[in-house]
Amino acid sequence: MMKRKAIIIGIALLLVSLLPLGASATAVSQAEVSVKPEAGIWGLYPNVIAEYIKIPGYQEPHTPAEFNHIYFMRYRYDTGEGTPPPVKAVIIGQPGLHSGQGLWYELASQMVDGGKGDIEFWVIDRRENGLEDTLGVKLALDSKSPQFGLTYYYGSPTPFVELKQEDMPFMAYWGLEVAIKDVEAILNLIPEDRQDTNVFLAGHSQGGYFLLDFAGYQFPDGKAGFEKVAGLIFIDGGPRIFEDNEDTLDEWQAGMQRLIDGEDKRFGLEWGELVIDQPKLIARGHMTGMMGFWDPDGESAYKVQSIYLSDQKARDFLQQLRLTNEAYHNFSYDDDPIPGSMTQMETFHTSGMRSGRLDFLTLAEPGVPMDLLNPDKVYGWLSGGAGEVGGQTDDGPLNCYPMNQMADWQLYPPNPNVTKASTACLYSLFAGEA
Repeated sequence: MMKRKAIIIGIALLLVSLLPLGASATAVSQAEVSVKPEAGIWGLYPNVIAEYIKIPGYQEPHTPAEFNHIYFMRYRYDTGEGTPPPVKAVIIGQPGLHSGQGLWYELASQMVDGGKGDIEFWVIDRRENGLEDTLGVKLALDSKSPQFGLTYYYGSPTPFVELKQEDMPFMAYWGLEVAIKDVEAILNLIPEDRQDTNVFLAGHSQGGYFLLDFAGYQFPDGKAGFEKVAGLIFIDGGPRIFEDNEDTLDEWQAGMQRLIDGEDKRFGLEWGELVIDQPKLIARGHMTGMMGFWDPDGESAYKVQSIYLSDQKARDFLQQLRLTNEAYHNFSYDDDPIPGSMTQMETFHTSGMRSGRLDFLTLAEPGVPMDLLNPDKVYGWLSGGAGEVGGQTDDGPLNCYPMNQMADWQLYPPNPNVTKASTACLYSLFAGEA
């Protein structure tokens, strides 16, 4: 991940170096800054200011006026001036599936910090993100106490009220045209003569496929979307050519009608038995990130969810495993926290994404190590990343197994892109957070 970020930053700075000096690419007007500008987010980037901005979006006719808005986080460099000076480029980021602007915190902050006032990074929160009740998360963040959030979302009684499908019938009309015109509304905050020379659209995952649709969309002025911006940046999504035919169109129209009629869910994406964007599940992710960040050594009250596990023995193992807050968070986040044990998402083991490993005894062979589990021990985490306890620098699998025994069953490649545990906690803490 870090290597990919460095490449993206390098490309962006190269593009900026080709743009005319002094080009005014920012003119945010008639916009509501709903969060007070904050310099030095979390102390990690003291020269970066983030402002959460709300503006009128496309006026979709089936949608109540108060919901026809679009939101984005504006990252800019703190030059010390009251009015932000002109920059050379603006990058507008489009998040992926069931995601929000918070996931771009690290990347956007790095790029703005590296640009030293040459770049602004605006990350979109699609209009559905404006329906989230993030008050519990805000209370926890402001107090630096996850308990406030846990009480808000899980307490009895709780002030948190989950939306019902029938509350949001107009969401069925929030399709591609609405998404494109919402992005156009953000784009139009920038002087028109600078849009196709100084503005870049970036898309991650599903956001990358959205860029393809935006690029080919014909606007009322006759221009295609790609003619309205200086360039497109794809991150793990697109470009790809899809075949179009009447059967596909008929299927799409039938699906839309089911959404309009309420026969299909208008929100709440499911994957097997797991609802992967159910409100309380996302809130839980925030809380575990906070606890891992603020109280890494405290014992977690949670047990690792077992929906993905390969067999009952692995499930039984995890129900008896006691973890610190940091270990719980990263166990859930990492692909192979006990390398070779198959106690996590085995289909992803080969991807090599690592944030470290569980502080567990060395295994002589692969398998669920039930006989090695100490019920009286609270297991901690050995983080990835140079300079951290138990970490390797760049090419170790972080498992401390004898190489001659590993050779036959190592399922992932040596990974130069290890992630520090504290960074992983921040990733969850800011995920989708407004």
